[in-house]
Amino acid sequence: MDTNYKALLIGNGHFDDAELDDLRGPLNDLEALELALTSPDTGLFAPSAVQVLRDRERREVALEVERFFVNARRDDTLLFYYSGHGKLTPAQRFYFCVRDTINRFLESTALSRDTVLSAIEHCRSDRIVMVLDCCHAAGFGFKGGETQVPFELPNRGSYFMYATGKNSVALDAELSPFTQVFVEALTHAGGDRDLDGYVSVDEIYDYAQRELFVRFDQKSTKSEVGDVASLPLVRSSAMRAPVLALSRTSIELFDVEARNTIEEVVSVENRGGGQLDWSALSQVNWIEVVEEETQLRLQIRPLAEPARGKVHMFQDGQRTKHVIEVLTHPPRSSTPPPPDPEPGSQLDQTPVVEPEPPRLVISRERLEFGEAYCGSRSPEITLHFANAGGGQLEVRIVHFPSWLRIRSSGNSKLRVYARPSRAGLCKGRIQIASNGGDASIPVSAVGLVWPVLG
Repeated sequence: MDTNYKALLIGNGHFDDAELDDLRGPLNDLEALELALTSPDTGLFAPSAVQVLRDRERREVALEVERFFVNARRDDTLLFYYSGHGKLTPAQRFYFCVRDTINRFLESTALSRDTVLSAIEHCRSDRIVMVLDCCHAAGFGFKGGETQVPFELPNRGSYFMYATGKNSVALDAELSPFTQVFVEALTHAGGDRDLDGYVSVDEIYDYAQRELFVRFDQKSTKSEVGDVASLPLVRSSAMRAPVLALSRTSIELFDVEARNTIEEVVSVENRGGGQLDWSALSQVNWIEVVEEETQLRLQIRPLAEPARGKVHMFQDGQRTKHVIEVLTHPPRSSTPPPPDPEPGSQLDQTPVVEPEPPRLVISRERLEFGEAYCGSRSPEITLHFANAGGGQLEVRIVHFPSWLRIRSSGNSKLRVYARPSRAGLCKGRIQIASNGGDASIPVSAVGLVWPVLG
């Protein structure tokens, strides 16, 4: 493309002044955003063109901000990003907090809105994107409580994304919610609405705004001047949904001794786009599954007789058509089989006892995960299965809510945890079918909103 992409990313999570709480998100935010912008597959920013300032003091930050804007050329596309504490005084003056900011003396120890605007006014580029993830972020767009930024700037090509309104607070987390959805938008498989091969500034903001409100109940806002909304920030990803693929779906073992554990590995591949979220469940108790990032290890403990077992694959919590079938054959015996009894003989008159059928018993009638922050996992609960009857119990999971994650250990237990996607009460059921009866287990969790930043 006929432009040079440059970025200045500033994040402050630690502060010398005890009146300013340390934050968990900003330093993680910087790392996540830098990786997204410089991705070999989709990034338009060269790694050398992305400058990152972590927990720096006011003098250095102010110098680098001025240098970033003043040294820019006319054909440069500039991205300025800040994550940390944003402060708005009673006089409606906005400040970025840095490492040595003193909360009571913002004018002399914080980075003011006017300092940043002064640097922008001397900038030759008319393609400027500002992303502010902090409390009172939209306060940057006001002077004296009245005038919005874009109408003051000589540059007629500026786009401002604010994580919050002027009088609102942002949320703090391991990854700040606005930055989390902003980074997702940079790599989102459906972001390229006009199918031009790129994801524009406006397409990114629309995704981030929607997801931020739905998942975190936080409202972002924006302001813009000029034709910057259609400016690409990343290349489109494959624009395809994840597609689960297995290296093999059939395993047959011959001459295997009972009770000896045999390990077989099946590779799991994403042949589509985006992020593949998969899991596996064994339907028999003599196969245990161990999930790794790109492969599935099957711990197989053969029975004394020929046996057939299945491992079902799940994607995004839903069962797929993919099944791994395992067949085992014990060693052939050298002892000849006994002769069939003669009709009417004593052997032939032994009464036939019908085997007792399997009967499914589950260790818990319901699973209550309590409170968990949206997007984070709850403590794990183990659900045990048992066969209170005879024969061999075969269990399969038919359905479970999308906000649950389930990992299996053969037919004997499930490891389950919740990952709420929204605030409030989440309810559903795990539907289980077996040859020893079916079960429907109620599950619930409460999604919490992250604590505020600012």
